[in-house]
This record gives sequence, C-alpha cells and structure tokens, in this order.
Amino acid sequence: MKNTVLRFLSIIISFILIISVLASCANNENDKQTIASVTDTVTNEVGEDVPVFAEEDYGGREFVILTYDDNATDFIDHYIDSEEHTGEPMNDAVFDRNQMVEEKYNVQIVQRKCSAGPGITASRAAKSGTVDFDLIYEWGIRLVPYATEGMFYDFNQLDYPDLSRSYWAPSAQDDLTIADKMLISTCDISMNRIGWAYFLFFNRSIVEDLNMTLPYDYVDQNNWNLDTFLGMVIGSEQDDGDTIWTNNDQYGYLGDSSDAITWFASCAGILGTVKNEDGSYTLDVLNDKLISIYNNYNDKMATSEAFSTLTIGQWLDGHDATLKFESPYKNMRFASFGEGHVLFAKFSMDMTSELIDMEDDYGVVPAPKYDSTQQDYFHVIDSCAPMFSIPKQAADLDMVGVIMEYMAYESEQRLLPAFYEQTIKTKRMTDMEGRDEAMLDLIRDSVHYSWTSLYYLAMEDNQGEPWDPCGSMLSGMLSSGNFSSIAKMYSSAAQYQIDKLYDTILDLDVNK
Repeated sequence: MKNTVLRFLSIIISFILIISVLASCANNENDKQTIASVTDTVTNEVGEDVPVFAEEDYGGREFVILTYDDNATDFIDHYIDSEEHTGEPMNDAVFDRNQMVEEKYNVQIVQRKCSAGPGITASRAAKSGTVDFDLIYEWGIRLVPYATEGMFYDFNQLDYPDLSRSYWAPSAQDDLTIADKMLISTCDISMNRIGWAYFLFFNRSIVEDLNMTLPYDYVDQNNWNLDTFLGMVIGSEQDDGDTIWTNNDQYGYLGDSSDAITWFASCAGILGTVKNEDGSYTLDVLNDKLISIYNNYNDKMATSEAFSTLTIGQWLDGHDATLKFESPYKNMRFASFGEGHVLFAKFSMDMTSELIDMEDDYGVVPAPKYDSTQQDYFHVIDSCAPMFSIPKQAADLDMVGVIMEYMAYESEQRLLPAFYEQTIKTKRMTDMEGRDEAMLDLIRDSVHYSWTSLYYLAMEDNQGEPWDPCGSMLSGMLSSGNFSSIAKMYSSAAQYQIDKLYDTILDLDVNK
C-alpha cells in the first residue's frame, strides 16, 4: 500500500546529512530505544535531520535475501545476517541492525544461501514463476544479464526509499541510472561502497623519514592533486646502491604506468562517456584532460623509477611473504607495501586484513584530484563487488522499499562505525588525530561506478565477446600512446554498443 502522506513528508523535509556515524553508535538497549523513538520524527532532540520511516506491521512475514553460500570463493562477506552476538564488532552490528528492523516492522530477515549463485537461482525462479524472495545480493557484473532481460524492478519507482540520503550512496546514483532506470544499486546494507572503492594507502614511516608533508595536510589545503602526488612519488624513490631496481629498493607507487594513468583518469572523472540531457550517452574517451594527464605523467616520470614495474614473481623473490597467504596477489601486496618498499599503493579497504603484521604504520588518503579546481574527489567501486537488485515478481514491492530504507539507515548507524572501528583501530591505521576517519568519509561520499565496466557483459566486441568499450579504448590509448589511432579504430563500434545497451534498457518493461 502506497503511503502518500509519508512520501509527501519525505519530500518536503530538508536533506541535511545525518549526524556523523562515527560519533553516534553504541550497541546497547538504551541506544536502540533512542533510535527507535526518533525515526518517525523530522528532527531528533538535538535538531539533526532524521528520516521519516513508514509505519507498517508485516505480521511476522519473512523478508528473504538471496546470497552466496559459505563456500563462495570471492567477495566473501557477512553483511546480511548473523545468528547471535559473538563479540566480533561487525557480526554484532549486523545482528543488532537486523533486530532493529525486525522489531520495527514485525518481520523476519532471512538469508537464503544459494550454492548455484543468487543470480542464477533468481533467474530460474523468475522463469518458473516461483519467486519467493524479496532481494538479491550478488556480484554487480553478474546481475547485468538478468537486468537486461527485464527481470528486475526499478529502484527509482519505489515509493519509500529516499535515495538522496547518505546511506544510499547518492554520489553513485546517477552512474547506476541508465535510461531513467536503476536496476542494480548499492547502499549501506553492505559495506562494499567503502570496502571495494579504490584509494591510496601510504606508508607513514617513509613520509616521516623523508621529512615529507603528510598527505592529510594537502587534503586540508585543497592541494591533494596529481602534481602533488607525483612529487611525493618521485621524491621517495631510493636505490640500494647497486643501480639495479629490485625488490630491495624503495618505490613511490605500486603499479606500472598504464595502470597508474588509467586510474588517474578515473580519479579526474574520465569514465569514457558523458550523459546527454535526454539520458543517452556520448563516447568521451579521447579528450584534452586525458591527454594532459598522460603528458604530465610522462614529463615528470621520464627519468624516474618511482613507479614499480616488478612482476609478482620478482616481488616475491627471496621473501618470506611467499608463505604468508595462499594468494600470490596478497603475498605480493605484503612483500611490497607491507614490508615497507612502497610509499603509495592503490588498495581497497578490505585489503587491510592483509596488513595486520606490517611493521610500519600506514594511513589512507583519497585518490588525488586532477588539479585543485576539481570540486570533488572521485573513487570508482570495483564492478564485481556485490550489489542489490529487486525481482519485479516480488510479492510486495512496497515492503521491499520500506525494509531496505530502514535497513540501510540502521546499517549506517551500526555497521559503518563497526567497520571503521575494525579497520582503523585493529588494522594499523594509527593517526591519533582521527584523520584517517576523515579521509574515509571523503572517500565514502565520492564513490562512483564506471557503468560501462559494470554492464560490460551486455556489450560485445567484433568477435562477439563481452566488451567494455570505454575501458578497452582507454587502456589501449595509454599503453600505446597512440590516442588518435585507437580512437579511429574503435570509436564507431564503441558508440554503437553504448547506444544499443541504452536502447535495450530504455525498452524494458520493469513493472510487475
């Protein structure tokens, strides 16, 4: 049942960000009572803006979320359900959040683990008309084939969620809306918005040993940009004296030039397309800003070895780190950044678990801006990270919207502080002034998706294989340095695939 009064109230209240989650949450019964008492008002006792939530009673119904089972090998997380308090911060935060939702709406949150994968399971149920679940939690890219088949409901048509709220990742909403439809979305029900966004980790010991300015200060001065970053990278390279660059030397950045420049382009907001007024897209890979970034990098790095070009095998040569993890990639990250051979590394927050035994202290900082005139920071979330979709055959779509809204809000109040608590206080970010927390807030509020990377399984190259036209063109341009030739070779095919995907989604009937 649509609650038009609530919808009207939600529109007219001001959209001020919710009180800082880092200062708000203690998981005890008194806190639960306080939160429960203010969620149906416009402001709380100290005047902060609090969402107006729907008042519903679902009579003990189950709210079923499809997820991977415990045997999944990638993107394992436990953000959906927990059985009891264990003393582990994230587990207990999930338990408390679910309890708040269940008590408020008289529902039971059920995690249904799918051995075949939630996307495949959902598709089979949709085709057989046996959809008995409410939400799907699956790798973003693996949701795409079902999205383009018309299996999902449009988030923008839900009555209750206020997608402008901080717990709905508003900076990413436009990226995820294609042809006025948002079929795949993210929110704070999971921590993937901060957990799988890529940003910079830096070795504080190297900064202090070289008497460099801490990157936090550059951020405060609005001077954390590509020039500043490259200056620190170049200033930190140190050869051990044999003139041969190996895993015994010190580098400024973990990654080669092609990887770095591709990332710099995304940090400057270059994702390969621009959205037109009618919602369609125009290819925009070859532009003046990209050429400027490329030339700036090459000019500064022409005589420098500060960007590491070592292979995984070269990093692991002679290191005990080969025995630390089963994954060679994790071992490489520890042997390089973890053992103090690199000033900066582009990691995601979930990778902090690999750095527990790191001897040096480290901090985090946003990706650099193109220059100081760039208004906002820009961070891209890994398109494989799990996201949410709603089956349009769900029994009660209004219920889905109501539950997701309150669940996302309670997640911001509970899961986010627990996530920060774990990463900041137990994963060796030790800035006593809380600057790492401030940096993480900047990152979280500036996340984006490269929609062509997310939807690449729905686009094809001339061989009929899945293709991200923008990412492929950008990589080809930067690795070869021959921008015009790559643009001439692929632009027509890229624009065709972009238009084709847009038209496919435009024509979808996403109604129940």
